[in-house]
Amino acid sequence: MKALQRAWLFTIPVVVALAFLVPQTLFADDGLGQQVTFTQVPAAVQATLKREISNGNINEIRKKTDDGKLVYEASLTINGKIYEAKIAENGVLLEKELKGGKEHYSMWSFEQDKVGSVPKGYKIAATNEKGKLATWQIVEDKSLPASTHVVAITQNENSGETYNLLILENHIYGDLELEVWLKAVDGKEDQGGGVIWRAKDEKNYYVCRWNPLEDNLRLYYVKDSKRKQLASVYIKADKTAWHKIEIEQDGVSIEVEFDGKKVIDIKDSTFTEPGMVGLWVKADSRSKFDNIKVDGVDLSAVLKAKSKKSDAQKANVLGMPSKVLDAANKAIPGGSIVSVEKDTDDGVAVYEIKKIVDGVEYEIEVTSDGVVKKVEKDND
Repeated sequence: MKALQRAWLFTIPVVVALAFLVPQTLFADDGLGQQVTFTQVPAAVQATLKREISNGNINEIRKKTDDGKLVYEASLTINGKIYEAKIAENGVLLEKELKGGKEHYSMWSFEQDKVGSVPKGYKIAATNEKGKLATWQIVEDKSLPASTHVVAITQNENSGETYNLLILENHIYGDLELEVWLKAVDGKEDQGGGVIWRAKDEKNYYVCRWNPLEDNLRLYYVKDSKRKQLASVYIKADKTAWHKIEIEQDGVSIEVEFDGKKVIDIKDSTFTEPGMVGLWVKADSRSKFDNIKVDGVDLSAVLKAKSKKSDAQKANVLGMPSKVLDAANKAIPGGSIVSVEKDTDDGVAVYEIKKIVDGVEYEIEVTSDGVVKKVEKDND
């Protein structure tokens, strides 16, 4: 940690110093936004940039308008990789992606969505729908640091085993790290809520939820609209405050943290296929959510591809040569690829591919020229 701190103290002054040396005439709006220096952005944006780059560097910052709101787009180099970040004027990180890569980090903070609207890219749904769908919309709330807009259920007449959903469309994840901030608002029958992932549809998914009325946090799967409990832990927390739920899905392993403390660690193979993520609230609960963050490989382009799409095209979407995909599929036929990581072994590029077949997890290492180096089966 001390080494990182020393690196940080060295990096930022250099970046700031360079910013002063660049002629101001270079910062005209060229159609892609106005290029600005680190010292020209608001203090809140500076703080976010410092936090995100750690011991990296800022390559460029552009000031532009997005849907009528001022944002700052920055190109960052972190550990030799280039990332693109979008930051709101108040310092909220709206999005951060690995440029040219398939590993994906995104945050939905709703700062760019209009109050009263359904957030862009999301659809309202329900499990065991019996009547009117709950009303999900953007509301103004300044109780969470660096945020002014959050998404909330503002009207909910449901009860019993109706599960109110807000599903993020057009993004599909296998292995992932998922987190959300949650605040319970009201509800006579139920309160609180949580997140869903590996969702096939509104009837099939994993869900982890916190209920302040019961003082517990539970992990379930919902299959064919029926819920089954996988784990439960006692949680006594202030129901008037914001709390963070974090999920890590790695193959068939599921870890859950509540406010930074690991509380659940299990294995389950009910859902092995990649799926959607979203928000979950039971019965008559009314809750608020913000800062939904997903770190994982977005497989939507592959899974939504038509069957006529070539293996070479699918491999390109996954970020690997087609011969690597062919070799992995020959080594372990069938199943689903849930993650792909590229590494270097003795100077040779190696792809570490994780597949799940019939609930069993396999790890396959393939060189860039299609040679299978290792196949491991998770026997746990």
